[in-house]
Amino acid sequence: MIVDAEILKELRLGAGEERIEKAERYVKEKRVNITKVVYDDFRNFELRARVKENQGIYDVYIQVRQGEIENVSCTCPDYETHYATCKHVLATMLEFSQNSNYVRIFAGDKSIQENDFAIYKNYQNKK
Repeated sequence: MIVDAEILKELRLGAGEERIEKAERYVKEKRVNITKVVYDDFRNFELRARVKENQGIYDVYIQVRQGEIENVSCTCPDYETHYATCKHVLATMLEFSQNSNYVRIFAGDKSIQENDFAIYKNYQNKK
């Protein structure tokens, strides 16, 4: 587990069924591009992502501290109007928590983690 289950539960409750369905579809269609991860553990991390939608690309930021959502934002009109969990925020968290690469990197075997971190750092340095 790389994300506390309570955090995912809270985001789902805040989103509602329609947003949940769209967020899950965005993950399935690979519309979520996580651009930055700062990860201490499953209760302390930050994510930045870009989520592609038919109307544009939206920037998402999520900060979790001590198992609580400390800060969240999205550039989509839905978030800017309601300041509630939008489909892009939920899709970002679902992508992070379900993507086998992130799970392997952040929750896997320590020797595999060290190798994956080196690969990730090399990738970030090339960007």
